[in-house]
Amino acid sequence: MLVSVKRVLDENACGPHVEIVSPLDQATVTTARIAVSGSVIAGPDAGVMVNGVPAAVDLTRAGTAGDPLRWYAELTGTPGPLTIEATAVNATGGRGVASRTISFAPANDTVSLLPSINSGAVPLDVAFSVDARLTSPAASYDLDLDGDGVYETRSAGRPGSLSHSTLHRGHFTPPCR
Repeated sequence: MLVSVKRVLDENACGPHVEIVSPLDQATVTTARIAVSGSVIAGPDAGVMVNGVPAAVDLTRAGTAGDPLRWYAELTGTPGPLTIEATAVNATGGRGVASRTISFAPANDTVSLLPSINSGAVPLDVAFSVDARLTSPAASYDLDLDGDGVYETRSAGRPGSLSHSTLHRGHFTPPCR
């Protein structure tokens, strides 16, 4: 009698397979922050770090080759050439790495209001920071934290950390591309 043994490996056997979708390799990024997105083939226990920044992972997908998990992270950096490295790790310690090189050339005279939140239910307390790349000092910083057209804060100098509680209905989840 001949016995045959077959071992079927799942996506976690050799570690997760991670891919950077955006920005493209050798792209020039001119925004104040670098939006990095990609996919990972791994179980729902996988996490993704991009240059040391935890990525938001959309766990509504199966994590298979046909339905990979999507992830998103925002980076800051020093203008010039920048290597983006995404590392995915699963619960068994398997690792997958993807990298690409871009040129980071943020425009001067930009002010960005950056929320620090991953997800949550309302009312939602959101912390903000102000990223200002100005060639000369601003006369004032008038900031609308909730997008209703009313300035919640006015300041002669760049504010430090800000917070705002939003009462909008729904649930906030960061964009996964």
